[in-house]
Amino acid sequence: MHIDAFICDAVTMREGLLHVLGAGITLLNRREFPAPLLMNIAVALTADNPGTYNVTVNVRAEGLDAVLDSVVGNIVSRQVGEPDDGVVVPFTISLGQSTVPAPGKYFIDISVDGELLRTLWFRVREAP
Repeated sequence: MHIDAFICDAVTMREGLLHVLGAGITLLNRREFPAPLLMNIAVALTADNPGTYNVTVNVRAEGLDAVLDSVVGNIVSRQVGEPDDGVVVPFTISLGQSTVPAPGKYFIDISVDGELLRTLWFRVREAP
């Protein structure tokens, strides 16, 4: 399995296509803390076989093992091409309600069926 993912301002999905706005976020400016993230993640999972996959997304701060927020769910893939093509499953993750306690570097870990497949990072700083 393999995951491609981007932190973005907004993402929608239609007929298996991801429509992404403002992809590649690595820096957030916030005036007050705790601060809302107000971000989304556009994700494409590539798997060998169709099936149901358990996805876990954890947000954590640099230097801390504690999880600040977690999103858990299942995605279901179907074979749409030839069997040798594998499957690509696009999906979105909203972190709009998640908050960070202070300025610093944060990580987003994306695991599928218990296997960590991708870690994204971003930095939050106090707005000038």
